[in-house]
Amino acid sequence: MSVFALFFDIAIAYTAIVHLLNNLFKLTLAGRKANIKTVLHFGLQAILFAFSLFDLIPKLKKVEFDTKYLPYW
Repeated sequence: MSVFALFFDIAIAYTAIVHLLNNLFKLTLAGRKANIKTVLHFGLQAILFAFSLFDLIPKLKKVEFDTKYLPYW
């Protein structure tokens, strides 16, 4: 077993923790000025569809975009 395989799970966990803390930090900076009604109206829908839309519509799993639509190409 390689060294990478031994530490792979730990690296994923540490990455998740760093991203969670970064998002909480950004929430404290910008969250105070957010309109709660707007956040609930758009945010809850965005969270719901971000988790379930690609699973519900199998055709979306094969979506590809041309590189001309990507920034800085």
